[in-house]
Amino acid sequence: MEIQTIRRENAFVLELKGRFDANWSSHVAAAVDTAIQGGEHTIALDLQQVSYISSAGIGVLIRYFRQLTSVKGSFRVLNASGEVLTVLKLMKLTALLCDDRSPARPLTMGTAPQIHDDTGCRIEVHQLTSRQPLNCRVFGHPDQFAAGRFNLASAHSVRFDTSSCGLGLGAFSVGSSETDSETCGPSFGESLGVAGAVIQHATDGSRVPDFQIAAEDLVPELRMLYGMQWSGEFPNLLRFEAARRSGGSISLSELVSEILRLFEWKNAAFVFVAESTSLVGARLIQSPLGPKDSVPFEYPAVRDWLSFFSQPDREPRVALITGIAARQPQTELAPFLRPMADDDQFAGHFHAAVFHYSPLPKGVLNLQITVRDLMQGNVPQSVWHLLRDTGTLESAGETELMRGACWCGPISAITHLP
Repeated sequence: MEIQTIRRENAFVLELKGRFDANWSSHVAAAVDTAIQGGEHTIALDLQQVSYISSAGIGVLIRYFRQLTSVKGSFRVLNASGEVLTVLKLMKLTALLCDDRSPARPLTMGTAPQIHDDTGCRIEVHQLTSRQPLNCRVFGHPDQFAAGRFNLASAHSVRFDTSSCGLGLGAFSVGSSETDSETCGPSFGESLGVAGAVIQHATDGSRVPDFQIAAEDLVPELRMLYGMQWSGEFPNLLRFEAARRSGGSISLSELVSEILRLFEWKNAAFVFVAESTSLVGARLIQSPLGPKDSVPFEYPAVRDWLSFFSQPDREPRVALITGIAARQPQTELAPFLRPMADDDQFAGHFHAAVFHYSPLPKGVLNLQITVRDLMQGNVPQSVWHLLRDTGTLESAGETELMRGACWCGPISAITHLP
């Protein structure tokens, strides 16, 4: 089979020539996957020169019709040959796949977004309806970890409903202090919560994170040794695309810095759902409770305390990232943030949950629905505290993003709970 790709009007078209059978269906699927990962959500297959289609080929058509329809995209068949059209009619798929309906349009807000392209990364700014400002509370003392002064009695119980986000060092609560002492103790690890979904990577040897999603009367709850949580409504949604930049991506620090500059914010909270080209981070692999036999952040003991991840993605991934950044951190925030620029221009703290690739809908998105859809049958692979390691030839660099969505807004008030 021959596969050629062209662009016609507003659709990305794959022209096929030959037999669309089991032998070639995987090749067609790979070509469609490549187009989707390249940001194409309006895709058509031109089957004018296809002499035969089997059930394997039909399966590919149905799979990508469902996938792209679910993200407000479009997938259809053009110029079906007589042989192909006969099969589609027998299976009653012509109305589904062969009509000329316009592609599904993304949800819009009624006003055109503002476009910014100063850094080569195209950013669309959509203003959202926001009735409640973002208020943040921080709790615990991060510096107590290295000193070995963490204990379960000082942990805070933090509930994450659909209006709150946050991150920290936490473990899922099991309902009673006595039981928590037995089960939470060895489990504290990197955690994040976004719009009712909480993901936590325990330090009890678990290879994959655990997670809970708010539903009905269930509200996920963490016991947190330290962390940050903010509640309210994000006033802005940004869609960004960095494919035209050198390397086809933008670093997390550069993107966050650009957003702070655009809005002239001193501090802000962020949630990203984005395709990543590289991830750089670390997570605890030992319980942070109790006295330490060694200083965790000094070499070589750091190898016994932290697992590091710093490599380009060999396969496309989607990262759910949340955190806070500030240009001049207020006193309450400063202990929780780390420099995000070589000149200490600003600081931040971000955690990321990593997922297998799935396409993100275009246009204006609802945060809660987007997170729910991301986790629908797509369990998180890991949770990382994101790092920035630059300045030397051997440095790991930092997290790089290709495209995605960012919900963000300034923090109105900060409260520090002891």
